Amino acid sequence: MARRRVRIPSDPTAGQLCLYADHKVHEASLAWVTRLSRPLARTLVSLLQSRSPPGPSCDAGDPVLVRLRYARAATVSLLAAGCDPEQLLTPDGVVPMSGTASVALADQIEDPFIKDPAPRTPTPDYIGMPLARAPRSATRYEVIDPKAPFGHVVWQIPLPGIPQDRGLGPPELIIATNRAPRCKTNQLQAGYQNGGNATENHFGNIVVLDTSTEPCTLEGRLTLTGENARGRPDTETISETVARPLVLSRALSAIVGFAGGTTDNSGDGDCGGHPTIPRRWSLRLHNGASLTTPNGAPGEGGSFYSCRGEVSFGLSPPAAPSSRALPAWFRVGRAAPPSAGSGAGGRAGSPPSAPSPRAAGARWSAPA
Repeated sequence: MARRRVRIPSDPTAGQLCLYADHKVHEASLAWVTRLSRPLARTLVSLLQSRSPPGPSCDAGDPVLVRLRYARAATVSLLAAGCDPEQLLTPDGVVPMSGTASVALADQIEDPFIKDPAPRTPTPDYIGMPLARAPRSATRYEVIDPKAPFGHVVWQIPLPGIPQDRGLGPPELIIATNRAPRCKTNQLQAGYQNGGNATENHFGNIVVLDTSTEPCTLEGRLTLTGENARGRPDTETISETVARPLVLSRALSAIVGFAGGTTDNSGDGDCGGHPTIPRRWSLRLHNGASLTTPNGAPGEGGSFYSCRGEVSFGLSPPAAPSSRALPAWFRVGRAAPPSAGSGAGGRAGSPPSAPSPRAAGARWSAPA
């Protein structure tokens, strides 16, 4: 269900974020103040006005005071605080925040009460950068913003200059897109991307690319099944609706993450030596058509396997901070050219580079 629209004047000339840190044994205290340029302030208003459903988000008890300045010295103050969903206090009352708006304000600062914190460094500035120049390992989201260049970075978490742990890698990025028609099946190709093992689970991703010349929107219910060589189900079948449509293009791909347990309860710890390794994956779209791709290929980092065909939606690694903005298993990433392969590493919750579906032998099929 769409949430009630937040009534905030559009086109601010500047803004300011007052970031507060909270702790169960301390009162909230001001930890950082950052100024917002006109483009950043306008993007923040667009995020706050988003009508997408509230996400399973939480500011972890760290309130954010938003101050927006307009022409003729007019100002508006807002307060973001609370959990599940996070609430936004506006001049017109209190409304739930959308998942994307919540993640834009969350995780901007590290907990100042942590003893012996890791070395911190100012966050680099990626605002205004085209996605092709942004770090490949950065987690990405989208915002519909026709005033911004398509595929350019319009927000990041943390914002430029805010100190972050050196070991966290690139910040999370929000990319500007425009409204686009629903994807047709013959526009799409898919490839498998191996995620590796962690916490007694094996992780993988299906990367969906738009190979046409025009952007399109991926939405509706997606259903994933691992199949054997005869095309019969070899794993559990899982299905989920994309909570917020994703705009795809030659530069933007959709990443569908999933996982399966690698051990069972028999006590031997290795699934009796007989893990399930599907031959290929079938991703059924909202219209009943399917995209299929082999379960890994030479140079693509290996194949997915799990105990007794267990599979569930989930992002690699499991405790991804990106789960606040969108469901952890649906995410936007940078599409790769046909010669590209998959890699590993990056910030927790970020994917390797997208594999080429053409190189992986992907194809699509019409509904039966």
